[in-house]
Amino acid sequence: EVNQATKSAIPSDRIMETLKNQVHVEISVQTEDGDEMVLELWTLGLDEALFDTSLKAMNTVYFRMGILLKSLITITRITPAYHLSRKQRTENFTIFYRVYNGEPKL
Repeated sequence: EVNQATKSAIPSDRIMETLKNQVHVEISVQTEDGDEMVLELWTLGLDEALFDTSLKAMNTVYFRMGILLKSLITITRITPAYHLSRKQRTENFTIFYRVYNGEPKL
């Protein structure tokens, strides 16, 4: 699931372009009433001045971004907000994430 979201947000043929414009990982909670609140927003980007633009380097970045995003999703499960939402009536809350590029959608 995380791999698919990453591939959608960072197409393999436009890795550099996408990372220059930043990638956002948003962790949100939604109530059964449809109310939504952003718990965390992570912004990832690439500093071109520090990057090797060879094909091998781009493949490495793509691979490591996938690992980073999987780790990020895992880490969010240890945050206080996640545990608070789980301690309250769990049937009333849904935690979800969105991976996208462009401007942050708050």
